[in-house]
Amino acid sequence: MVEPVDLLATIEKIRNQIAKLQDKTMVGIAKSYRSSIKQFDSDIELLSQKIAEGIKANELKKLDVYNRTINETSQALDDFGKYLTLDLRREAANMIDAGTWDSRLLLEASSMGIDLGFRTLPKEILAELGHYINPGEPLYNRLQLFSATNTENITNTMFNMIGSGYNPKTIARAITNAYGTGLTDAMRMMRTVQIYSYRDAAQANYINNSDVVRGWIWYAKLDGATCLSCVAQHGSFHPVTEKLNDHHNGRCVPVPSTRLSAPFIKDGAGEQWFNGLPPATQAQLMGQKKYDAWKDNKFDFKALSVEKKNDVFGMMKTEASVKELVHE
Repeated sequence: MVEPVDLLATIEKIRNQIAKLQDKTMVGIAKSYRSSIKQFDSDIELLSQKIAEGIKANELKKLDVYNRTINETSQALDDFGKYLTLDLRREAANMIDAGTWDSRLLLEASSMGIDLGFRTLPKEILAELGHYINPGEPLYNRLQLFSATNTENITNTMFNMIGSGYNPKTIARAITNAYGTGLTDAMRMMRTVQIYSYRDAAQANYINNSDVVRGWIWYAKLDGATCLSCVAQHGSFHPVTEKLNDHHNGRCVPVPSTRLSAPFIKDGAGEQWFNGLPPATQAQLMGQKKYDAWKDNKFDFKALSVEKKNDVFGMMKTEASVKELVHE
């Protein structure tokens, strides 16, 4: 089946624009986070030296530098968590606008130039989609624990290093990495809120135009960085009432399928793409154990995509493990 050039160009343009928006946001988050914790660099070095010298846990807790560092770290992370909450709300609203606009562009490209009279939802209804950061929602509750969770991770790292015998540089690196966990968590939350808000808006507009939109096609970015769950889903048709719910940091796009024409690619297109790869590349993408099991017909390719419960975003599709695929 030949894929329409204009539609593919629109998909790639949209995907690149989303990536640029996310990259810009990540840079801002990283700068803000680094600014929050940079003040602790010298204290990390001092505490690392003390740990390397063999200080005991109860002695570490009595040090002024330890107590000052932990208390000020907790406050800095609390301030950053408040900033992140506001930033998440703003970015959710921006991505809802982008999802609305892009759903129109994709529908126009999918209709091969036929004016289908796209109807945009009222702004007050679209605004309700940015619910992930509302008080009482799981993500909001998690953000309230941002400081406590990451401060505990830092202190646990310090105590785990006591008696380890590592040199100060190694210990400092471990503690610095513990400080960096908060940034990793913040970036993951931001990327997922952005893309889920974007897709919620697209889905809501497809439903609003369901007289002409019969559903959507799962369209993945087929490259070496694509998880096999998304490859397995690539080309599959879904009703407008279903959400594209891939994993954190997903890059897949729900492309509308109109009632005027058949889907532009067939179900199983991802598997067909994978089958065309060299065996060595297939093994690299799957991992040798999974690849061997697949070649031995121990599981179907579609079984690579499974749903798992996420406390914040609900059911998310992710790649199945070997144990989940092969029951021996």
